[in-house]
Amino acid sequence: MQNKSLKILLADPHPVTRNGLRWVVTSSRFSNAELYEAGSVDEISRAMEQSPIDLLVTEVAQPDVDGVDWLLNVRTACPDAGIIVHSALDHDMLIHHLFRMGVRAFVAKHSEAFHLVEALLAVTSGNRYVASKRGAIDDFSTDVAGTKAMNYLGLTRRQQQLVGFLAAGN
Repeated sequence: MQNKSLKILLADPHPVTRNGLRWVVTSSRFSNAELYEAGSVDEISRAMEQSPIDLLVTEVAQPDVDGVDWLLNVRTACPDAGIIVHSALDHDMLIHHLFRMGVRAFVAKHSEAFHLVEALLAVTSGNRYVASKRGAIDDFSTDVAGTKAMNYLGLTRRQQQLVGFLAAGN
């Protein structure tokens, strides 16, 4: 993806956060990208219907919806869009689940601004990126049951199995 033709949708229910995201993006090598903003899931849907986007930078916690469900709908509707979750919900199990759904990057809201730029660079290069309170989790793709993330929570082996069954829909 070339930066000049990138269409980036910045989605967060808080205007001050969207303004901050916009500032970080326009102050980086992505300054030539076309930026769109949305403050609700309805606005996100309308923006994505009006113009195909290349990247979605969003908070997973949106008012009045289950964040994981609506992100899954976004992934289904726009399979080629790179999704970067920028969230205060910095939990390893959530991050693991988001990556299994097709999210390409996670940047915790307490992270320094350069992490968002790094996530944009990674996703536009076809890679993944994580900036979390515990740093990067080694490899989401091979950790199918989320064992590493569940170990942080102190779950027993049996509890980990049950969570794995639930995550797989069993």
